[in-house]
Amino acid sequence: TYTGQTVVQEGTLLVNGSTAAASQFIVEDEGILGGTGRISGSVTVAGGTLSPGLSPGSLTLGGLTMQLDSTFEVDINGLTPGTQYDQLIVSGNVSVAGELQVNFGNFTVQHGNRFMIIRNDGDQPVTGSFDGLPEGAYLNMDVNGSGLPAWISYRGGEIESNDVVITIGWRTVEIHLTDDGVPNPVRLGYV
Repeated sequence: TYTGQTVVQEGTLLVNGSTAAASQFIVEDEGILGGTGRISGSVTVAGGTLSPGLSPGSLTLGGLTMQLDSTFEVDINGLTPGTQYDQLIVSGNVSVAGELQVNFGNFTVQHGNRFMIIRNDGDQPVTGSFDGLPEGAYLNMDVNGSGLPAWISYRGGEIESNDVVITIGWRTVEIHLTDDGVPNPVRLGYV
């Protein structure tokens, strides 16, 4: 069983099977890594592109480090992860940076639709953020002509709250007003 390092320098490498736990992958400038398999080792995207699935699909990794000059490309064509939208499933540490490219397909989005684009199965929080997209940032103000925006969270998910999730719709904000020194939460509406 091959356990060495794999470097994708140019072209596209699709992993649709599985690799040994010790196998590390590096995706450089002109390289693209995708597929629907399992890379048991860690993946470092160092200038290249990570594009899980086969438009769409899911790819499982042992760990993920995306560097500043890298790209994470996600196709979203519906609500089901792995079959209607791309999803990374990561069992180790997750560190993101670089550009996030989200390609919304031609489907009708609704307020509250959620897309877990990185499912972090580890117990550590996601570190970093994509270029220009801090926690809660809007990445698209009118998804598919719906009049609804899409925003990102690096603390999404239901169990560990450490997944990367894109949500359709306006975020609500709660402001704590004080009258007599006691905070009183007031929900103002959408921001």
